[in-house]
Amino acid sequence: MNEGGCAPDGSFYCGSMAYAQTPGAASIYRLFPDGRVVTEATGVTISNGLDFSDDGSRAYYNDSASGRIDVFDWDVERGLHSRRPFVRRYSADGALEGVVKLPVKQVTACTFGGDDLGTLFITTSRENLQPDDDPLAGSVFACTPGVTGRPVRSFGG
Repeated sequence: MNEGGCAPDGSFYCGSMAYAQTPGAASIYRLFPDGRVVTEATGVTISNGLDFSDDGSRAYYNDSASGRIDVFDWDVERGLHSRRPFVRRYSADGALEGVVKLPVKQVTACTFGGDDLGTLFITTSRENLQPDDDPLAGSVFACTPGVTGRPVRSFGG
């Protein structure tokens, strides 16, 4: 398993990742508070981000191998459905709002933190790099992008 997050109903979603990072070999699972687990999406590669819109009707998902953000429709009964490409660092209506440039090639995940959730923490990877290639790879970067995150949702179980 590689990444996860809670849905508005308190269920927990997590994405798997094949050790060999085989394209399309992973899935996204939903763990219900009562212990049931269902597979909600297949054909993913490296899950590295999942969050829901404020109204809970959409889920935004990052598969690192695709280099984009996808959006699913979401509801309690059907879960994640109607996956389609969205964008990178854009507002909910699709307008480009900002770009954070980093001195590394392989960004893995982002999260907001700090007392006011105004600091963006960005993890990176050294995987498959030579010792002298991309010297800052593997570092955690932090910036203040001028927007804030939201508190994470709690698991209902």
